[in-house]
Amino acid sequence: MDVINGNRKVEYKGENGDTITLDTHTYTEIVRACMIKYGNKSNEEANEILKQSNYFNENFPPKTFNQAALLDSEIIYHASMMILYGDNYWNRPDYKSVDINDYYLWEDQFIEENNLNEDYIDYD
Repeated sequence: MDVINGNRKVEYKGENGDTITLDTHTYTEIVRACMIKYGNKSNEEANEILKQSNYFNENFPPKTFNQAALLDSEIIYHASMMILYGDNYWNRPDYKSVDINDYYLWEDQFIEENNLNEDYIDYD
């Protein structure tokens, strides 16, 4: 599946009957936009990084309900920085932290401006 350019919703069923629906297109677009805004990458650079990333080539979309739930346990900003700079990116001398409230405001605005799904990880 081409999650970098695809527009696909994936559904996961939990053992207790709960369901998670993941909009892979929206999730991927937010990751790409984070790389551009907070990682100072061009759109072309962000696309190339995503195509070469183990995160998207091996682990995305998640394969199980629990893996899908883990996506919702961290902000997309963190995933984006991990893809760009690796583990412990926050210890890099050139790293500047981002105010979480400012990030969430930006994410909400990005979703609205780009007609994306605000419920990109949805629980039923």
